Amino acid sequence: MLEHWQVVTLRELLAGGDADLAAIVVADDLPHAPALDGGAFRANMQPPARALATSIHDFFPSAGAAAPTIGTERDIVLADLGLDFVLYVGFGPCDPRRVSNAKHGLWRFRFGDVAKYANYPPGVREIIAGDPVTAAVLCGQHPDVQDATPLRSGFFATILHRSNANAEQVLAEVSHWPAYVAKNVRLGQHEDDGEAFAMTAVPDPTLPALSMRMHLAWCLLKHTLARLPNLFFEDQWNVGLVDEPIDRFLQPIAAPPVSWFPNRDRNRYFADPMGAHVGGTPAVLCETYDYRTQLGSICALGFDNGRWRPTAVPAIPTEVHASYPFLFKADDDLYCVPETSQAREAVLYKATHLPDGYEAMRVILPNFACIDPTLFKRDNRWWLFCTDAADGEHMKLLVWYADDLLAEFVPHARNPVKIDVRSSRPAGTPFVYDGRLFRPSQDCSRTYGGAVTINEITRLSPTRFKEKAVASVQPFPRSGYGNGLHTLSSFGEMTLIDGKRRIFTGRGLRDKVASLRARVAPREH
Repeated sequence: MLEHWQVVTLRELLAGGDADLAAIVVADDLPHAPALDGGAFRANMQPPARALATSIHDFFPSAGAAAPTIGTERDIVLADLGLDFVLYVGFGPCDPRRVSNAKHGLWRFRFGDVAKYANYPPGVREIIAGDPVTAAVLCGQHPDVQDATPLRSGFFATILHRSNANAEQVLAEVSHWPAYVAKNVRLGQHEDDGEAFAMTAVPDPTLPALSMRMHLAWCLLKHTLARLPNLFFEDQWNVGLVDEPIDRFLQPIAAPPVSWFPNRDRNRYFADPMGAHVGGTPAVLCETYDYRTQLGSICALGFDNGRWRPTAVPAIPTEVHASYPFLFKADDDLYCVPETSQAREAVLYKATHLPDGYEAMRVILPNFACIDPTLFKRDNRWWLFCTDAADGEHMKLLVWYADDLLAEFVPHARNPVKIDVRSSRPAGTPFVYDGRLFRPSQDCSRTYGGAVTINEITRLSPTRFKEKAVASVQPFPRSGYGNGLHTLSSFGEMTLIDGKRRIFTGRGLRDKVASLRARVAPREH
């Protein structure tokens, strides 16, 4: 029987038009409708007709003689099929020597961090170990090469209190990967997604032993109880200033002094600071969030002679939640693109008078729930990095580009260019240091806005992208806001940051009770 993620995997691979089914490979020893072991494919051909079904024979009703069913234990010659790759979607062992003729080898999924875990069914070992990150990789194997090559990888925030949900989030995402890789291979723009690694022995894909299941149940209970403080405490952010340039954060900084904005309103917080200087005049924008309305808006903060003034003036009014007012200069003019994902658009504003005057210029990304839009110019192109509120807002990095700020922004050919909850979502100003391009990003693996990862972008073009994490900036525990950090923004020779602390309010419990009452009320009627 096919599981849902296997059906989606095959359906997307065949629907993309980048692979043609050449053969179906199944296990011989299954007494009923066989579970899918794999399919053999040729690239750049039209797919056969397809149908959503529960057995492999039903899934490929029109494959016929053109796609024969092959038992894994039979003496067959696959070389005659002219294969490009063989896709294996099971959990058990699979010998790459059986597909020695396939041009791109055997493609298979590997679940779990290769440095920590064997290929257990996804999401189990991470919960038992309390690991905040669950990993998966689609890898390629050749019989004459000992190591496996990562073709597409992803790192997810572990759902520690729900094992089924943790597995489902991984399987739902990896089901898109074979089609993604096949497309890039056909277009000649595929790049391996990391270093080769040793494929360790794969255990039997049965349910864990009773002792392991009991241990898992205990861990799920422990992780659930650990969430109870969220009913009574919530995050309070504030913006601060560090008297160091942003490139200083490439090296560990031992508790740098932070000058925090003087916020005395417990019903509001400030976050996502962005700054620039125009003609010697400083401009600082940030998000201010009102707990009572549960909406954020953009404001201009008072700043003079390197010090905060306790003033916050509304700027860039919107009808929806607004945050992350990314500031940048072009041709001596100051521009801002705030996050307004609830409006499903990203709008470019131009400063008309400081500190709070901004005029809407154009919608640069329409019909798209853009999260944390970050713009910069590199190699005569404007680049926009962001995530999607509707799909992996913390882990899927998307890139767009245009020749001019007023031109149409085009999506990158490899979107999403990266899937990593530790270092995808933008977190401030990209910067150049020693001729190298760096990009701050959020590490949301343990909590939203837990820390900042600085990546070095080593390859950037309309069809290529590569970056690597080079520094981790942790919250400053003795600063007064030591529970989180999710912005590093260059401000001349200084750096704007934000930090969060946990405060007792009880609002979480009230919101939970209100939510339960809303669910029960319709049933009573």
